[in-house]
Amino acid sequence: MEDFNLFTIELKLKRHKLAYQLADNGNTIKLGGIINLNSQIFYRIVGPALLGLFLIIFGVILKIGFLDIIGFILLLLSSYGAKVVKNQKNNNKNIKSIKNGQIEISSDKSLIILTKKQIKQYKIEIDLITNGQYEGKLDIQYDSNRITLLSIYDDNKQRIDEDLNYIKNFIELKLENV
Repeated sequence: MEDFNLFTIELKLKRHKLAYQLADNGNTIKLGGIINLNSQIFYRIVGPALLGLFLIIFGVILKIGFLDIIGFILLLLSSYGAKVVKNQKNNNKNIKSIKNGQIEISSDKSLIILTKKQIKQYKIEIDLITNGQYEGKLDIQYDSNRITLLSIYDDNKQRIDEDLNYIKNFIELKLENV
């Protein structure tokens, strides 16, 4: 297996605006949350919605039809942005602590501790969600359950694949070190 370093993992997480924290002198990395969630809400949802409403209102007042159309397109873009932010928030909400020999997944209701033996499969899915925008997920399957460790969005499918595979290999290596 290749040599992994935390600096590269940090760069990959920062690129996709995912929150992380190093603990125990770098022996533990905690994943969970989204960096700048409020700014993402503004530029993906609020900004397009306000601009769309503004264009629709002025299109009706000034009787310029193409402003209405542009306004409706921006409202659709805003609803799509809401879906993206909601999915990313839901998929990255649990805190995942990756330590030597185990992964701890904590939510509001439970704490799940998994070792290498308990994880049956890692699965990377990359889906085209709009023209030129991809969503990548890194899931683990244990028993009959499946948990999303990471969910990222990007316009470059190959970059998503490389980043998720690198992070998956890093996690596998951490689990091998007991």
